[in-house]
Amino acid sequence: DMKNIEVKQYVDFCNSIQLFDKQFKPEDIAKTYLDSNTDDDARLNRGEFIGAMIRCANIKYKDTGKEETIAASFEKLLANPKVYCYTRA
Repeated sequence: DMKNIEVKQYVDFCNSIQLFDKQFKPEDIAKTYLDSNTDDDARLNRGEFIGAMIRCANIKYKDTGKEETIAASFEKLLANPKVYCYTRA
């Protein structure tokens, strides 16, 4: 199903863009996934996936003081060459 993302696909994506480091730990995956899933479906739809990515950026950059705003944090996440290459494939 190309419209929804299961948790394994989400984890695989986060691994592929090398999201994990000292600031973003594997346990943050569950939190961002569960906090973003707003409906009865266990999978993330497109909007929920974007919300999860924003939450990831917030944890990785804003909460650590590397960026001042959520918007700047999300922009930094999107500027990651691994994210850009992944979305262009």
